[in-house]
Amino acid sequence: MPFMVSRPQPLEPESLETRWRNAYAAAAFSPFDGYEVASSVPSGAVSVAAGGLLGCYTREGELAVSVHTGSGVLRESERFCVRTHFERVQAESGASSVVLPMVHEDHPLARALYDLQGALILPRRPTAQIDWSDDGASLWRRCEARLGTRAGRRRRRFESAGYVLTTLRGRDAMDAIVEVESKSWKAAAGQGMVTRGQVDLYSALLGSAGGSARVVLFEGQPVAYRLDHVVGRTLWCLKWSFDEGHRATSPGFYLLAADLPRSVEGLALDLVDLAGSPDHLKVSLQTGTRERTAFAWPASEAARRWCRERRAHDERTRQTWRAGHGIRHGYEAP
Repeated sequence: MPFMVSRPQPLEPESLETRWRNAYAAAAFSPFDGYEVASSVPSGAVSVAAGGLLGCYTREGELAVSVHTGSGVLRESERFCVRTHFERVQAESGASSVVLPMVHEDHPLARALYDLQGALILPRRPTAQIDWSDDGASLWRRCEARLGTRAGRRRRRFESAGYVLTTLRGRDAMDAIVEVESKSWKAAAGQGMVTRGQVDLYSALLGSAGGSARVVLFEGQPVAYRLDHVVGRTLWCLKWSFDEGHRATSPGFYLLAADLPRSVEGLALDLVDLAGSPDHLKVSLQTGTRERTAFAWPASEAARRWCRERRAHDERTRQTWRAGHGIRHGYEAP
């Protein structure tokens, strides 16, 4: 079975209940709680406020896909209203199913989501996280300890190449990201934002209070980016990529391993979440991992197809990881 209906079997109820009771406050994972997104989301995105529940979704084919953290669009106190919320999303978006791409199993709402009848639950590969209690002071030391002399060589190549780093927001950030993605391996492999119809989704995120992009410029042109979103005391590094013409200077590596502490200096953070499947760079930086699932309701054929595609992606990244390669190798022609 590529996915399961209702509660996933791999999660033990007793363990989940313990994690649920001791989880972070729901507000720590609620990017749009208390923030009116209706005036800032672009066409193609749907803002829903129903019964006090507030969320932002974008249409991807027949699906309404949640922006960012999935279950974070609901407040813990309203966890018993999830079906009403999803029905409202369906009605306003015209989608056949609602998809939450990333639900951490220790989230306060996880139990309510897993108990919703007719839902599809897809266990995903865990996400890497960084304890930020030291404001990132140990990040580079940990990277050097795990990568050895390669880390220093990559850093020196980047710092001697004449790049400029800047932070952009809103439309300026999205324009820079689209420019970089058009020249990245993701575009050639059909995994870029434009190809996958995700521009509206990430534009909505960059238009919100905590959204930004850290951008590498070369001769005034964007050549790499890291898309961030701050929610409470957590920084989510949601995506990053680079222009293939600058691969030799490792701008993606630099944005995470060297620039991250400097770019978030002054923010009150406890945690950095490197969203998505594990890779060798993330493992060189992480202090731990966190289990996650994807959620879809109801179990339409479009939702099942989405789950099958994500499961195939996870298996592909798992195989390349075991072979000692990066995610891109799973999408490049042999």
